[in-house]
Amino acid sequence: MGVQLGAEFRGAFEESCAQKSLVVLFDRKFSITAQRLKDGLTRWEKLRLFMELMVNIFRLPSEEELAVLLRDGDALNDMLNKVGERYPHIKEVVIDERDRYMLYKLREFAEGAKCVVAIVGAGHIPGMMRLWSEDVAPDEVIGMSQSSEHRSKTLPICYVLNAR
Repeated sequence: MGVQLGAEFRGAFEESCAQKSLVVLFDRKFSITAQRLKDGLTRWEKLRLFMELMVNIFRLPSEEELAVLLRDGDALNDMLNKVGERYPHIKEVVIDERDRYMLYKLREFAEGAKCVVAIVGAGHIPGMMRLWSEDVAPDEVIGMSQSSEHRSKTLPICYVLNAR
């Protein structure tokens, strides 16, 4: 089937460059997400997660299973909900916080723009759509953009690549 994770992002970037468009990367830094995950998991959750990863390390989804997840929003949502039931903190940090963060940054960038095309991972679409009519407060984004050890009062910047 030839499913490649991230192919939609590469395709969007290449097309943006071909059109000489502005490209904005507005996701939160991975290091912050990883630190927030680490800070929020109990020792028991870390141990349980490690054990589950070790047991399932050789059970990666096939290309066909991956294609079904990416095409079928319900299957992907079911999978994310199962993770959220077992590890609520992981879903909160990896999906829910980033939905709010990216929506805030997207709105900030798009203010006054005539047309914006946003490419986000499939797992973020339901949350961002659900949040679309709600306000996301800057203070909330500041909290999500820092690890618990490194809080500051500045909002993180978007990375802007000028393809011109």
